[in-house]
Amino acid sequence: KYSGEFVFSSYCFRDEILTKIECLVKNMLEDLANGKPMKFVFNKRGHDASTRFNQRVGLQMEEDAQMTVVSLEKECSINKFSVMLRALSLCYQLLQTDSYTTKRDLYYTDKNIFGTQQVVDEAFNDIACMLQIPRNSLHVLASPKGIVIGNLVFRDNDDNFIDCSQSRMGTMVPSRVDEIHDFYSKARFVLLVEKEASFQKLNDSNVISKLGPCIMITAKGFPDINTRIFLRKIWENLKIPILALMDADPHGIEIMCVYRFGSKSLTFDSENLTCPSIRWLGVLPSDIERMGIPSEVLINTTDSDLKKMSDLLKRPYIQSNREISNQIERMMDQKLKAEIECLEAVSTTFATDIYLPSKIRSGDWL
Repeated sequence: KYSGEFVFSSYCFRDEILTKIECLVKNMLEDLANGKPMKFVFNKRGHDASTRFNQRVGLQMEEDAQMTVVSLEKECSINKFSVMLRALSLCYQLLQTDSYTTKRDLYYTDKNIFGTQQVVDEAFNDIACMLQIPRNSLHVLASPKGIVIGNLVFRDNDDNFIDCSQSRMGTMVPSRVDEIHDFYSKARFVLLVEKEASFQKLNDSNVISKLGPCIMITAKGFPDINTRIFLRKIWENLKIPILALMDADPHGIEIMCVYRFGSKSLTFDSENLTCPSIRWLGVLPSDIERMGIPSEVLINTTDSDLKKMSDLLKRPYIQSNREISNQIERMMDQKLKAEIECLEAVSTTFATDIYLPSKIRSGDWL
């Protein structure tokens, strides 16, 4: 069972995980021999009752979290038990042979049992939570999604030097991100950009040379685990500020919060995924009026947006940060939202020549 005292290492050794799986299976077989149903027991993920907020770490699993029992005794959980058992078997094989595969490839190894890709994803999250290990330690990788460019050099899992300033379009965040090391950079900060389109426009505008030595990263929308781990590693190794450039809408705020505070479904691995030092640089709802953004590029909020913002305001990490909650309330009052691209309506170079330099120089972030 998870304990608040337990801290995950960024990478767990194979032998430790193999031993955990063997002990788990041994206990299940002993239950079967004693006439008891085989079952998986792990902390209930993704529920408010199992989640607490820690200013230093972000969202964490409660020490006395509710438990989920997946048992052959219950008809409703037989299918999930089969899925988890099959997934655990595949992980064990990968760990034994020290090999890696992607979630997508594993799905195709047994489509009849798994059914959908989402079922596979949930199974591996549950197994990692049950074994109390980072999910990537199961040797099941997500397809690369994030892109990084700028003043950053590191070694990958094969000890190759990766220089992120060399590729004009950016370097993909490695799939085996747990094993990258030897970070070197003269960057003064990281610019975390919500969308790939905005990332590429800023890159085409030569934003990195205009802002001075920096690193720019995007996960192309909602952040994947690899990009979150990568960002956390940069923060731990370089100790430089991380500034988030997001759309001024509920979705952009949600994305920034996942990077900064974590997600309820992965609270068991927050130590490796969250960056509580991230600051919201823009686009702030208060910037819309202050910067003179033309009304024709602004977007009316929908009922769904208002509901999302109301939900955000109830979250503990928003309630503990009055500056962020003020911005959300301002957006609700204005009933307007804006994308990063709205800055281009002032001028094509406004974002790179005025908006970003002035906000960074003055420390205008939340």
